[in-house]
Amino acid sequence: GCPRNDKLMALNILSGLLLGLSSLAWPAVIYLWPVFGFFALCHSFRSVSSSNDFVEDPRLKHSGATTRRLAVLFFLASFFVPVLGWSFQVYRHTGQWKVSSGGMLSVRDGMIHESGTQFKEYEFARDAAAEASRGGLRNLKDVADFYKNEFFKKPVATAHFLFFKLFRPWYAVDSEKREGLILMIQLPYLLLGAAGIFKVFKKQRTVAIFFAAIILYFWLVAFSVLSILRYMIPAMGLVMIFAASVLAGVKESKKSPYGFLRGSVLIKGDIASPSGEKWNADDHGDNGGRLTFPNPTSF
Repeated sequence: GCPRNDKLMALNILSGLLLGLSSLAWPAVIYLWPVFGFFALCHSFRSVSSSNDFVEDPRLKHSGATTRRLAVLFFLASFFVPVLGWSFQVYRHTGQWKVSSGGMLSVRDGMIHESGTQFKEYEFARDAAAEASRGGLRNLKDVADFYKNEFFKKPVATAHFLFFKLFRPWYAVDSEKREGLILMIQLPYLLLGAAGIFKVFKKQRTVAIFFAAIILYFWLVAFSVLSILRYMIPAMGLVMIFAASVLAGVKESKKSPYGFLRGSVLIKGDIASPSGEKWNADDHGDNGGRLTFPNPTSF
């Protein structure tokens, strides 16, 4: 086959295997495959000549839509090979199809956090602890029913607790120590990261949405279990990339009257200066300040 297509298939197979193996190491990642698969499949329907296309490698732009859709299937298949293989081994020994047995324990701990003190200040957490002591909260249905009942009985207390859990993943730790200091350190990264996502969104919308979806996925994971910063480590890597793009743009703006346009957003072609001269972004820097990411169909 075409070497470009062979490379695309190989990258997707390798990416699927790595994501599948990472799901076995940390089961929270196991539901990340729909995010990758959805965006890659949507991308396969996009026009190859689109100016807002994911593909930065011009050689891959010539891969046909059919090939890219087939590559998505290879990615999904290679992801499920290690996951289903492990699940089958678990089924042979336990009679249950699952990857990990600690999922519900993590969800329940995220409602109670018995080793902490802050959770005990919330009526919802105290009610959850009492329910768990009576043998409840054993499965997702029990948890969903408990949330529903608490919301209708005590809507203010439930909303207060959910608001508390919503922001904890960005600064909190298991020991609940020095969280104020951690928040002060985190805030510049988070604010710059949000600004970077907004800048990229204006020129490379699909790229921004794709990586924002990954960040939101890990935020949801941390929110559903024990809401601490440790679970946000994969997302923080992406946040720092966007934050760095903003800082790079500020740095370049000090060197050139057009530098503020570089480092975080897509700039291509000629730009007219105030004096009327033409400035070509492609001739300044390695790629005119384009924020590039790998082809999502090869993850």
